[in-house]
Amino acid sequence: MDRQHRQGPHIIITGFMGAGKSTVSEMLAQRLHMPLMDTDLQIETEQGRTVRQIFDERGEAWFRLLESGLLERLAKSSEKMVVSTGGGLPIQPQNRELLAKAGIVIYLQVSAREVLRRLDGDTSRPLLASGDKQARVQDLLAKREPVYQSTADMIIETDGMSPEQIVERIIEQLRKSEQSEGEDEISGN
Repeated sequence: MDRQHRQGPHIIITGFMGAGKSTVSEMLAQRLHMPLMDTDLQIETEQGRTVRQIFDERGEAWFRLLESGLLERLAKSSEKMVVSTGGGLPIQPQNRELLAKAGIVIYLQVSAREVLRRLDGDTSRPLLASGDKQARVQDLLAKREPVYQSTADMIIETDGMSPEQIVERIIEQLRKSEQSEGEDEISGN
């Protein structure tokens, strides 16, 4: 974690749909005794409708504006929490800057094959509502992968791992990071 501009207290989980963000974030928040915010659920609560309804009624661009507004508020919040983001949240350049200010960004990396396996039968994803799901997943993932990687302080490969294993890996990496930051402070770096 060498991003010097990281300021906020939050642990932010990013990744593609089906990476396990919601499940892992919930388990991580419980393990660390921290509050949890799911950005999609927060937007649904504030807007009084589902993400799918927002996409259908106002379009993806409107939803992305709602995400940016929520992230701005989060970046200013000092209450330490685990944050699960929607899969497209890091795509907007201003959101990447806000993520960096908000805290530690953990990217749950997943392959297209694993996404398709995990989301088999899931009809709640607006971006996969029509057309060839396999082609759509591969295309979106190829476009988003570099963004996810460049935004991340930490990358966790999730293929073939249970949510429990992913949470353990995150906690292990967070501890290592805290130890190395402490050593840097002691050595004056």
